[in-house]
Amino acid sequence: MGNHPEHSSKIRMKRQILKLLSMGMLGSVLLAGCVTHPGQAVVVTPTGRVVIPETPPPPKQEAMGPPPSVTYVWTPGYWTYHNDSWVWVPGEWQAPPAAGSTWVAGHWDKVAGGWVYTPGHWE
Repeated sequence: MGNHPEHSSKIRMKRQILKLLSMGMLGSVLLAGCVTHPGQAVVVTPTGRVVIPETPPPPKQEAMGPPPSVTYVWTPGYWTYHNDSWVWVPGEWQAPPAAGSTWVAGHWDKVAGGWVYTPGHWE
């Protein structure tokens, strides 16, 4: 059974998969340190959480306009941090994924070293 070609092939495949997974994990660990941008020190924690040292701007007032349907829900816009600057992502009308779903808006939270964004989601 040890020299069976099919068994040997499965072992090689498992080793390749483990090697790829190990390389991916190592890359994640190496990228989890500080990422420096000109003028700002954005930090990516080992869990993948991005900490922005700068306070986000206040939310913009948006004109919602009429919904495309009575079932649609307004999902408000939010600030994101991209290429060393704050960028506004406009709100939009969205159809809930299921009847009775509730939209929980995203928000910025103050943490040690800066601010972290929790994206909006359906519950």
